[in-house]
Amino acid sequence: VPENYGQSPRLKDLWMNDNVLTGTLPIIAEGEFLFLEELLLNNNEMTGEVDESLCLIRNDTAPGGNLGVFHADCQPPTGGGAPQL
Repeated sequence: VPENYGQSPRLKDLWMNDNVLTGTLPIIAEGEFLFLEELLLNNNEMTGEVDESLCLIRNDTAPGGNLGVFHADCQPPTGGGAPQL
């Protein structure tokens, strides 16, 4: 996933599921994905942590957030901490 994937200012739906993507999910910077409503990442080969920056755009946790649908193949770590892709 490229580092600049969040720089599409009016993007509402980002479906990257079922593409056998590898690597990590870049951090979402402030001001990115302001209008994103759906983010689908499931059925890929991604690794690493789901960064807390996703919380900044969720519609149930942040004022002005729009993200209502987030699908990923996540596993909660056994010792606490961020979910793992």
